[in-house]
Amino acid sequence: MITRSIAISALIVAVSLPLHAQEQEYDCTACKDTGKIVCHICKARQGLWCSECASRYACPFCSGIGWILCTSCGGEDAKAELTFLLEQRDKRDKIGQAVGTNLRCIETAWFRLFTDIDHRKAHQYALILETYAEKYNATFGNEPKDKLWKDKCDVYLFQPRKAFVKFAVTVDGRPEAAGSGGYSYPSPAGPLIVLFNESRTDDDTLRTIIHELAHVFLAVYHGDSTLPVWVHEGIAQRFEFTHKPETSRRKEAARRIREALNAGKLMPLRELAEVKFGPADNLPYAAAWSAIDFLMTTDKPAFVKWVKLMKEGQDQHKAFEAAFARPLGAASRAWRAQLGKQK
Repeated sequence: MITRSIAISALIVAVSLPLHAQEQEYDCTACKDTGKIVCHICKARQGLWCSECASRYACPFCSGIGWILCTSCGGEDAKAELTFLLEQRDKRDKIGQAVGTNLRCIETAWFRLFTDIDHRKAHQYALILETYAEKYNATFGNEPKDKLWKDKCDVYLFQPRKAFVKFAVTVDGRPEAAGSGGYSYPSPAGPLIVLFNESRTDDDTLRTIIHELAHVFLAVYHGDSTLPVWVHEGIAQRFEFTHKPETSRRKEAARRIREALNAGKLMPLRELAEVKFGPADNLPYAAAWSAIDFLMTTDKPAFVKWVKLMKEGQDQHKAFEAAFARPLGAASRAWRAQLGKQK
């Protein structure tokens, strides 16, 4: 296989040269004795690594990857990591060629972000990914940095929409996703999130990242069972809106809820739990957000218990009674009563 042979060839070059020569040519204090160049943009957050930042230190031992093998971090582990990084570089370059763009890679503790957008802006998005992974983890009761997938979550953020479409159709084999604003799918080995930046504001892109990451997290969190769609969408929308509560999308969702309530068209939660969510009907999404926000705000421990019970395979209605000590219908009436008090 070509990718494997390139990696092995580069590795042979790397390990056949004395490590002390590397130390003489480069100041190993630059890598904080970890063997990794710290990004000059994100140097305050250890663990972030960027192919573009690292390229300024273009290391002949790692064929331009930018990671340094020094005397304090050499050995078999470092060699294996170098092989893996070379394979990731080949993967990045091949996908970039397939969709017609040049990708850089920013790696964090949880993610690998492959993107062709502005370098500094890409670091901002990488930080948002890391921040919300930790936030979802903390919200649902896991230990910080608890790994939910074995490797890392790959995120592809393309500037032109045509690159996103080409990736979905030709690389990922998902032509049905080409017309979407972004998509994701989970895998215990390593989930995938794909989206584009063209014709979007920074806030639009950030919201999409937060929303899709919620779907990935909930899919792999605490068991193999699938959460109901309204719970999935409600949680994703809640975190999306919490990022910037003043967003116009949140205000629009609140307006839809008020109008539906006043017109007697706001469905109770038992009906919302069974409804099919279509792309053209925004009311179920708004109702899911509003209901989930109400439940999480009024009793967060019970809400987390409810989600865990459903992920363990329990029916959503029985799990709700076990977690909240009241049926879903009673919670629905309380939710509607609170909405009626709002202006």
